[in-house]
Amino acid sequence: MKEYDPTYLRDIILNFVIAGKDTTAATLSWFMYMLCKYPEVQEKAAEEVKEATNTKRISSYNEFVYSVTDEALERMNYLHAAITETLRLYPAVPVVRLY
Repeated sequence: MKEYDPTYLRDIILNFVIAGKDTTAATLSWFMYMLCKYPEVQEKAAEEVKEATNTKRISSYNEFVYSVTDEALERMNYLHAAITETLRLYPAVPVVRLY
């Protein structure tokens, strides 16, 4: 049996614990930054969401939430590409090297 460095194990466990919180928050922050930096991308993504959810005018938050279905999400290719590009430019998870 090999012995492992406790610091290394601690770092791996910490990555798993914070992975669902920090990575999501960081990615959303960078995505909002990119939308503000490129308003044409923001407009195109917003238009795609309106078309995919079939909503022209939203009267309540709940109405919009119920319009976002799995089928609608599958039609949001531009939004998916924008989020993926944000992740490419600003990766949320650091590289963990295995020695």
